[in-house]
Amino acid sequence: MDNYEYVNKSNISNDFICEICENPFIDPVALPEPCEQTFCLKCIQLNLENHSQNCLQCNKKSLSNADLKKESLIVRKTLDNLPVKCRSCFQENIRRATFSQHTQEICPKRRVCCSASNIQC
Repeated sequence: MDNYEYVNKSNISNDFICEICENPFIDPVALPEPCEQTFCLKCIQLNLENHSQNCLQCNKKSLSNADLKKESLIVRKTLDNLPVKCRSCFQENIRRATFSQHTQEICPKRRVCCSASNIQC
């Protein structure tokens, strides 16, 4: 997980929460029919590699990465709009989709390269 926490996580619908990591989906993918349950891509891949290649919902069908389909655009956009709080500078209400930009360009606590590092001052 990035260096953020969700603002008002308790208000996020369970429909957007991964049952494996118990956080809002990151790169959500859906299982094939009949289950069609959604998980974070990394969560379901780790589960398939380390635990079982059967469906977590019905435990019947053997699954592979090829069976996983990207979740709809509306779901991904909804997740990207979730407000987060930076754990470094404590700024709140950053859109999750722009958090990477915040950490690289905006956050006052970001790491920056010293322009004088070559003179070892």
